[in-house]
Amino acid sequence: MNKIFQKMSMAALALLSVLALASCDAGDEDYTAGAPDPGYYLSASSTSLTYSSDENQVLALVVGRTDSTAAGTVNLTSDNPAFQVPSSVDFAAGEKSKTVMVPFDLPIGSTETVTFTVPSDESTVYGTDSLTFTVKRDYKWENAGSGTFTDNILYSISGVVSVEHAVGTNLYRWVSPFNSLFRQAGESDLPTGGNIQFSVDNGTVSFADGIYYPDDSKTAIPYFLYYDTANYPNYCTLSVDGSVVTINLLAGEVKDMQPAYTGSIVFDWTEGCPWRN
Repeated sequence: MNKIFQKMSMAALALLSVLALASCDAGDEDYTAGAPDPGYYLSASSTSLTYSSDENQVLALVVGRTDSTAAGTVNLTSDNPAFQVPSSVDFAAGEKSKTVMVPFDLPIGSTETVTFTVPSDESTVYGTDSLTFTVKRDYKWENAGSGTFTDNILYSISGVVSVEHAVGTNLYRWVSPFNSLFRQAGESDLPTGGNIQFSVDNGTVSFADGIYYPDDSKTAIPYFLYYDTANYPNYCTLSVDGSVVTINLLAGEVKDMQPAYTGSIVFDWTEGCPWRN
């Protein structure tokens, strides 16, 4: 299978480095430091967070300030009541930043967004006064066997893929199917994540309308899968024959998010198929 992207040549990298150095040197003598702007700002190591069902529901929010000469206090607000952010944060003299642990309470399987904000009159131009998190509290997943997953829409490749079941529900998922297919095909640039979820209820398999990304980063695989039975009933269908699930659907490029291709993904649930046990 051909690589999707080519690596930049070392010669090109060297040229870019020379140009970057030249641009820095040329303007050094004209550099003027920005005006002081004491105030507070927010930061975090990541703003997209996933928690397991038995993990403590607490996120870390870093509050910093540009002037730590004296003690100070900054106000904080949140737009989601499920997140118990303190109304204010105190700083001792000499303390430049503080990590605030924010507890929250989300139902299993839910995803919420929350925006934390420092008042504009207490913030600084040298940092952000507002930070938005996407927080998911995931199900507890258990092994549900494996089978052969065939991609007949993007790359025409096939391989063994694991299945997991969300405990206490009728939800299942193919675990990073395109990562597995790429690895088994000998690829080095591997997609990340890309779990594909479906449901099984008394032997009936269902696949929800929506957009599915085979690669969460959208770099190794710059495409999306699109299942829309309401608007494209002739192209989006699901059928089951024995242990084989066939999903006909659409696909497109993430750069324009327009459905452009038709095809299917096929899964032969050879181990652990719940309606064949």
